[in-house]
Order: sequence, then C-alpha cells, then structure tokens
Amino acid sequence: MPEVHFTQQLESLKGPIQFTLLNDAVFHIAMNRSPMISLRGLLSDLMEIPFDEITNVEILNPIMQENALTKESILDVRVEINKSHITNIELQTWQDKDWINRSLYYLCQIYSNKGDGYDKIKPAMHISIMTYSIFPNKPEFYARYRLLNVENRNLYTPNFALNVLDLSQESLATQRDRDNHLDFWAKLFKCSTWEEMRTLAAVSPVYKEVAESMATSNIEPAEVSMARYHDRYVSGMRGSYAAGWDARQEEVNAITEERDAIAEERDAIAEERDAIAEERDVIAEMYENAQQRIAELEKQLQERKE
Repeated sequence: MPEVHFTQQLESLKGPIQFTLLNDAVFHIAMNRSPMISLRGLLSDLMEIPFDEITNVEILNPIMQENALTKESILDVRVEINKSHITNIELQTWQDKDWINRSLYYLCQIYSNKGDGYDKIKPAMHISIMTYSIFPNKPEFYARYRLLNVENRNLYTPNFALNVLDLSQESLATQRDRDNHLDFWAKLFKCSTWEEMRTLAAVSPVYKEVAESMATSNIEPAEVSMARYHDRYVSGMRGSYAAGWDARQEEVNAITEERDAIAEERDAIAEERDAIAEERDVIAEMYENAQQRIAELEKQLQERKE
C-alpha cells in the first residue's frame, strides 16, 4: 500500500465535517477538481473497469463559476470515458417519488446520436448514488439493471444501463461489491468526522484526493457558499416535495372518497330499485290473486242464478 501524506489543511481539521461528500456541491467539486484520480477511481469501481484502462476522463458538464449558486449548476456528473462511453452519475439524498422516471430521462438524454447516425451512438450508463432505497421491499446495495428478455434472460444490449448504489444498504454488500471497493466508497460518502476521514483516506491516493478536496470545500469561501446553498436547496426540496406529495395525496384521497361516495349512492339506488321491483312483483301477484278470486266469485254467482 503506498504511503499517503496529507496537506496541512486536511491535517488541521478536527471534529464533525460540516459539508460531507453527500453535499451535491462538495461531491461535484471533488470530481471536477481531480477527474483523473478521484473521478477515475470512482468510475473504475462503479463500472468494474481496471483503473489503468481508463486513460481519458472528460467531464461534459463542468461547474461554471458564473452560475455556481443555482440548482441547475450541480445536478449530476456527466462523463465521457476513453472517448467511447458516456456515464452520468447523480447523487440523490431526498426522496423523489418520480426518481425512476427521472433517471430514465437522464439515461435517454445521454444515449443519443445527436444527428451523427445510429452507428455513432456511444454506450451509456446512468448511476444513481442514493441515500434511500428505491425498492424498500427488495433492498440491494448495488443494483445493476439491463434490457433483458423476460423469458430467457437474453441481453438485448449492454449499451443501455442503469446502476443504483444504495448507501443505506451497505450491510448488503456482496463479495463482488467489496472486491470493487464500493463498501469503502459508502463509508467515504457517509463519513461525518475529519478523524474518520483521514483514517479512510490513508488507504489509497484516490481517497486521499477526495478528502483533500472536501477539506478545501469546507474552508474556501466560494466553495463553502456553494455547499451551504445546496444544503439549503436540498432541505427546501425535501420540505416542498413532501408538502407537494402530501397535497397530491390529499387530492387523490378526496377523489377516492368522492368515487366511493358515488359508488355507495349507486349501490343505494340499486338496492332501492331492487326493493321497488320486489314490491312491484308482490303487488302484481296480489293483483293476479285478486283477479282469480273475482273470477271464482263471479262463477259461483252465475251458478246460483241458474
């Protein structure tokens, strides 16, 4: 294991980390600051590509200083690998009920020929790094989704892929996940103190580079502003989304209640209709019996006259 030395800046930090790697800005900056070390290492482990085989990493949506304090500036890390493969990595820390559609939309965006011909389309992968489970009834630490034949499991194409790293399910990491160091990345993302971060960072130059970038993002004023903005943004999204979801649920509940009330009224009308029909049948039977009785009386009367 190569010996890792920290800068004085990282060595000096102690106690809780204010802005961790789960902060969109801190994550995006760390990947932008060192694409050939930090980002390359993350891609290598997530995509199971040997580190040395990744010879070129180009970030297609770098952070722009002029719009650094807007939500649009930090949504994902879009990367071209070896000029032959497009990968989109997105960190998601608040529960979005529409996440599945969002991730598919992002994947479709990067899987595009842009008028260059279908033979020019590059393989595309969207990787979600989540702090919650998309499918809580079937939790996984690292899930790999592909287009497969539902009958014989034949792979349609390897060029359209969705992977999901669920940081809340680290305990479910498989041997394959551990071999790819994904459990270690989960610890980096969730690390909350500088002492723990230095212990983790000492394992590899890749992790050390991430830790050094985090230290700068927690000290340098412009980056602190970005991190603080995105903390507030995510907090607001959690609240507003929850409120919006509650409002939608209330609307759905109101519609459901109205539907149930209509169904109850319809059933009541049907019962009343059936009751009227039964009453009508009883009256008809009584009328028929009365007619028969009259006919019998008229017959008796006629016989007496004779």
